[in-house]
Amino acid sequence: MRKIKRVCAVLLLLVLLLSVGVSAGSSYTGSFTRREAAGGTKTVYMPDVYRATDTVYIRDLGLSDGFDKIQDMACDAVGNTYLLVDPGRVIVLNKELQCDREFIPTAADGTELNVEGARGIFVAYNGNLYISDTENARVLRCDGNGLVLQEIKVPESDLIPSDFTFRPMKVSMDSQGYLYVLSDGSYYGALLYDPMGEFSGFYGANSVQTSVLTTLENLWDMLVQNDVKRAKTERVLPFQFIDLFVDENDFVYTCTGQTSGNSVGQLRKLSPGGTNILEYTSATGAASASDSYNFGEKQTFMRLKKKVQQNFTSVLVDDRGFIYALDRAYGLIYVYDQRCTLMTVFGGGYGSGTQQGVFSDACAMDFNGDKLFVADAGRNTITLFEMTTFGNTLLEAQSKTLDSAYTDAKPFWNEVLLSDSGNQLAQRGLAKAAYVEGDYQLALELSRQGRDASVYGQALGMVQNDFIEKHFVWLFPLVILLVVGIVVLMILSRKRSIVLVSNQKLRLMLGCVMHPFRNFQEIKYKKLGSLPLALVITFLFFLTGALQTTLSDFRATSYDPTTYNLIYQIARTIGLVVLWSLANWGVSALAEGKGKLKEVFIVTGYSMLPMVVYQIISIPLSYAIQSSGDLVISSLQTVAIILAGIMLCVGLMTIHDYTFPRLVFVAVLTVLGMILVIFVLFMVGMMISQFWEFIVTVFM
Repeated sequence: MRKIKRVCAVLLLLVLLLSVGVSAGSSYTGSFTRREAAGGTKTVYMPDVYRATDTVYIRDLGLSDGFDKIQDMACDAVGNTYLLVDPGRVIVLNKELQCDREFIPTAADGTELNVEGARGIFVAYNGNLYISDTENARVLRCDGNGLVLQEIKVPESDLIPSDFTFRPMKVSMDSQGYLYVLSDGSYYGALLYDPMGEFSGFYGANSVQTSVLTTLENLWDMLVQNDVKRAKTERVLPFQFIDLFVDENDFVYTCTGQTSGNSVGQLRKLSPGGTNILEYTSATGAASASDSYNFGEKQTFMRLKKKVQQNFTSVLVDDRGFIYALDRAYGLIYVYDQRCTLMTVFGGGYGSGTQQGVFSDACAMDFNGDKLFVADAGRNTITLFEMTTFGNTLLEAQSKTLDSAYTDAKPFWNEVLLSDSGNQLAQRGLAKAAYVEGDYQLALELSRQGRDASVYGQALGMVQNDFIEKHFVWLFPLVILLVVGIVVLMILSRKRSIVLVSNQKLRLMLGCVMHPFRNFQEIKYKKLGSLPLALVITFLFFLTGALQTTLSDFRATSYDPTTYNLIYQIARTIGLVVLWSLANWGVSALAEGKGKLKEVFIVTGYSMLPMVVYQIISIPLSYAIQSSGDLVISSLQTVAIILAGIMLCVGLMTIHDYTFPRLVFVAVLTVLGMILVIFVLFMVGMMISQFWEFIVTVFM
């Protein structure tokens, strides 16, 4: 009995420990990144690039009472940290993160100013503080002790719209003294002031994403709307910038906060003219504007019983050009390079954020020397992150790779692989180094592991060129001999009427590709169609499709063995042929079609022959092409689809005795019939599932 009690006690203790461990760790995400995989990008854990080393609780620094929470944070060049807290106070921490002083901005006569509701603080290179006094519609330029040196209010300019409301929330300055001010609610971009303090205009506004459909919709509204409807129309405006940062080269980086729908283009790098020059480079080497790239998490989640979605609130750039973006909703810090390659993600805070390194309400971040400070408005803390040895090696390797110093980056990438054996950036960097060094076989293998289609194609081209140069002596005569042999065989078969395929039904099926009208008429009226051959072609359509998906080169397939579903492959090949045959026969029976179900299936099966041939050819061809964007495979697929469509149309017109317009009408009804059948099957499946649950419930 005592043993049983001891066992129960131990089990209970284990359960309690596990539950505590799960609840304590539920907020921590660890460091992770996204890597290219067959089925798309996958999130994987990685060694820490930054590690939380300390957390400073502001209320434990002996401050006077009367402040609510941190609004913003900034650090200067000598290691001081400036905290803007509600209601309208500035707390200055020294290098040791002890309170050095606190103040409320004061006028020249010593009067304390009311800056309650201020939302931003910035430290310029000359030591001046800029406080964005949002509610009072001004920016205060102060010295290090809070003495106001200048008040910047809404400028008087013809460039300012009449309905503009000046609510400054963030400020930044470049090395030339140009001041950038973000105003809450402004979709015109940042207000730009020259070094003399004169307003120069708006800079770098977001744009509204449009499509062909929205353009046509707008044109239609312009034509048909009356004054009443036009007055009720809502104007679609671009989302405003939430934060901005000016790097050492005077490039301006901005982040856009919470947006609706599928958020894209949250981070931008602006040229002197205000246009976005930040580009996303894919694994294939194709570059596109970052306006169409999602820098955060796609899904929403429940946090403390509230549904939240991404909300970028702060952006930084380090001295190596890596971009840091803070997502306030998720409590995550993202690190990207200049090509929008995700280096790492760390932080987190899905719960209350009580662990070190996670947050309750991360509101701001800044560099203080070689450390990254993150302010948490929910707990009034500052979390200190230090870059790890692995992180420094990783960023240095990527920095050298982006500068095309592939050989110099090689030892760094090898060191990265010792800590993170599956690091794709390391594999890609080493592949580029191997290519530069002339080791093309190694470049092929490494770029395949790193799924770098660009380097893989370049290395493949060099390998193919080397092979042709070495074996040209026998390759050229072999090709000539092969071409001559094919030509001679074609000439002899025509002159002597040589029959290559003796079986008449098989010959008719193969000839449908080149002579669909003649052959389908013989199939219809001479009863030379073969149901077994149609079944074989349908099965080959499935088999070659599965082989194409699983055996093609990684650049031409999205095959992932962990998620591949053979049932889906059957449904999209055999199931599609069968469903089309049944639906077309049913609709044609009502539309005076003369074709039988067997004939419809034979025509549909025969029509898949070009697709079977294409799927077979595309497998070896995918390994031979040098560029993943090569038009050869896509052109062959287009030709195969067109041939299959022509065969299907001619065959159905022949067996049903239809004109082409009537065939199109019946085809549309067939598609609707297929949708109806799928819907009915889905509903039947749901009813069977619910009935089974009912039986199980009654039984239990």
